[in-house]
Amino acid sequence: TNGADLMEASILLEFISGQEAIAWANRIPGWNANEAAAVCQWFGVVCNPQTFEVTGLILRDVPWKHVVIPPDLGKMTTLQEITIANANLVGSIPEEVLALPNLKVFDVSQNSLVGTLPEIGSDSLQLFDVRLNFFSGPLVLPQPITDGIYVLTRYSVSHNSFHGPVPFELFANARQMEYMDLSFNWLSGSIPMEVGNLHNLRKLMVNNNKMMGPLPQSLGILPLEELFLEQNKFTGTIPPTFAQMGFIRDMFIDGKSNIDISTMRILYFCIPLSLLQAIN
Repeated sequence: TNGADLMEASILLEFISGQEAIAWANRIPGWNANEAAAVCQWFGVVCNPQTFEVTGLILRDVPWKHVVIPPDLGKMTTLQEITIANANLVGSIPEEVLALPNLKVFDVSQNSLVGTLPEIGSDSLQLFDVRLNFFSGPLVLPQPITDGIYVLTRYSVSHNSFHGPVPFELFANARQMEYMDLSFNWLSGSIPMEVGNLHNLRKLMVNNNKMMGPLPQSLGILPLEELFLEQNKFTGTIPPTFAQMGFIRDMFIDGKSNIDISTMRILYFCIPLSLLQAIN
């Protein structure tokens, strides 16, 4: 066992605190502190087969309780994926972890994490999923988006308590975005015309927020398959370009905002009535 392996083992074992986590570790390959197995043989650990560097930590539905994300995880600079979903994580996300230089996937969905999001320093992040937690404060974007680098394809922050305006750069600059879920928060602001820059966007969920303003014509030119807009404060009419949505499968628009629902008839020519949901 080399020094790097010992360091990584030590960092990963920082997750194991509390009776539930210890009981889990005692029966899961590698996670028992008394074992001498190389880290690459541990359950949930992914390594490069040539270099044996740890590139992934993938744990889902783990029966931990009150476990925090150790800031030392930010020292494992070869990590490309961190997925720890439905694992009863608590506390906040350490800034060091979101600054990992090679991180492509960060998924801590379905936990009990709190606080505000730290700065996202990773330049290579493609998937960011923190849905179903207890985060608050403003949305935070990977710095590359504001710098005009387009690698993020999936951004899911739904079912938290984020508030404030949705950053303009998320709608205008995330040009590789395929899936964006901002639903069930307290977000405000409008959808700008520049959303038309997101030429790969397939699913957009902004429902159950406090967003306002008119719907931009440019939404209608995107290859959207799902569009959820209900339970907001949008105004105006349904843009005529919505009639050009050839890929749409599900669209939710409600009458509780100030959108003129009567203009929905333009959609009947492109969307089967069974898929068009108007909630009055």
